[in-house]
Amino acid sequence: MSPCGLHRNPSESRQGHSHARTSGRDWTIPGTWRGHTCLTSSLNNCGDVPTGHCSGVYTLTPAGSNVDVFCDMDTAGGPWTIIASRYDGSVDFYKSWNEYKNGFGSLTGEFWLGFENVRPLLAQNMKLRIELKGWSGPLKHVEYDTFDISDEASEYTLNVGGYSSSDGLYDALNYHNGWPFSTYDNGNYMSGFSCTSNGHGAWWYTNCYHSNLFGKWITNDVYAATNWLNFYANSGSYTAVKTVRMMLKKK
Repeated sequence: MSPCGLHRNPSESRQGHSHARTSGRDWTIPGTWRGHTCLTSSLNNCGDVPTGHCSGVYTLTPAGSNVDVFCDMDTAGGPWTIIASRYDGSVDFYKSWNEYKNGFGSLTGEFWLGFENVRPLLAQNMKLRIELKGWSGPLKHVEYDTFDISDEASEYTLNVGGYSSSDGLYDALNYHNGWPFSTYDNGNYMSGFSCTSNGHGAWWYTNCYHSNLFGKWITNDVYAATNWLNFYANSGSYTAVKTVRMMLKKK
């Protein structure tokens, strides 16, 4: 049992609780979280949270900004700052440019933190971890030692590198490296058809994608789904995934 409380399943009622997972390879939730955790010390990232504190929502103050985030204190290699979470389809990620700029959803449920909240964190030299779980099989993850996003004037262009995956996942983010972000009301892809519409999402689309983590939350292995190319070794190209977490840690 976690010292932070009883294990909970993410499909159970979440009212008043913040989400995390154990360092094991499942989606069990440790702890019955008691809302926003207040600390008197200044926190630039979740790594500054004192040892012994549980996963939950904390206020960070990177570069003078004020950002509420979910800190995962349990996953191996952490603490991690969660910037995106998907697991039950309760939030539609087919959103506008301004929504992706500012963020949407709930830190205790499904959400995207927002580019203007993520960028002050990235200024601290962060690495990226992406955790994915298909509609069957175990949790898998991939890490990128380089992860940066430009400002809005240059359309939140992606800079990613230093890929590694102990689970043998395909490097499906590299295809998007160097490309600006696209939403249904601000398309920056080079494809002749609408990547945002056909992918039912928003992403660093090119022509169009090898990953589509903000796509439609459905079980079918279709182009519009939340996808990671070749997620299963013997599967078709576009494989729908059930759960997604994108998380940062200072190097």
